[in-house]
Amino acid sequence: MSQRKSSKRSDKSKDSDISSIHTSNEPTSPKPRSKKTPAAEYAERAGDGSPVSVLFATSSGDPNEIIIRSSDSYDFYINRFILKVGSPVLGSMMAQQPAPPPKTDEESPSPPSVMMLPETAPILDVLFTLLYPVEPPTWTSLEGFGPVIDAAIRYDMRGPIETLRQALICPRRVDDSILPSFAELDPLRVYAIARQAGLEPEAQISGNATKSISLRNSEMSAEVENMPTKYYRELISLRDEKGHWKETFKLFKAKGVSLKRTSTGLTGLGRMGSTRSMGPPSFMLRQKA
Repeated sequence: MSQRKSSKRSDKSKDSDISSIHTSNEPTSPKPRSKKTPAAEYAERAGDGSPVSVLFATSSGDPNEIIIRSSDSYDFYINRFILKVGSPVLGSMMAQQPAPPPKTDEESPSPPSVMMLPETAPILDVLFTLLYPVEPPTWTSLEGFGPVIDAAIRYDMRGPIETLRQALICPRRVDDSILPSFAELDPLRVYAIARQAGLEPEAQISGNATKSISLRNSEMSAEVENMPTKYYRELISLRDEKGHWKETFKLFKAKGVSLKRTSTGLTGLGRMGSTRSMGPPSFMLRQKA
């Protein structure tokens, strides 16, 4: 009898579970959606994977804000004063912007003006994070580093440029650990990035660092593959001081990088591809909500 009662009870519990499932699937009236920027909607949907930090995703209500729109149509709400001080180039571009549209009514503030930039949202997010008085991101790899420093130089962002230069050659703090610098871990790639960005001291440090390592197991990054000829020759010359020029030449040949004749009569690298690693920037310690 006890077994029959328990089976009946289990059947009832199953029925109640099934009924609860059915009721949970009943259509409900849709909730009204609040108007949000594309960046805010993406951040809500993607969580930590959003290309826009919480700091820039929504308006703070400050009348001194401007909307910076990326090439992939994400909006960043940026303080005009911070942008003007941090980037003379963008400050000049803001001054040439048309006047914001008129108010819809007397009580509501004027909508911010919009300025378009050719960079994607992940690149702009790093730049603006470096401009603002918040903790800078800690790079976990060199993916996306080249496009970020290129943009910082293009817009004359001296503060971010200095921070990025230090990120190439200085040890990194991650939580309670101190990690070696990228110049120690991957001097060949740092050399290529620094040379193409015009960073002379960083190029010298990373170039000299290649003397003490073997490049046979080095990964051939896009920056190294497409290094201009003069920097390739300089690297061979640097390593020749230690008798490594043959190893360097064989490395490039083994990786599929061949020498070719250019229009100027000089030899160049024959590997096809981007001169920059175009993946999203790889860093930690983003601004959280």
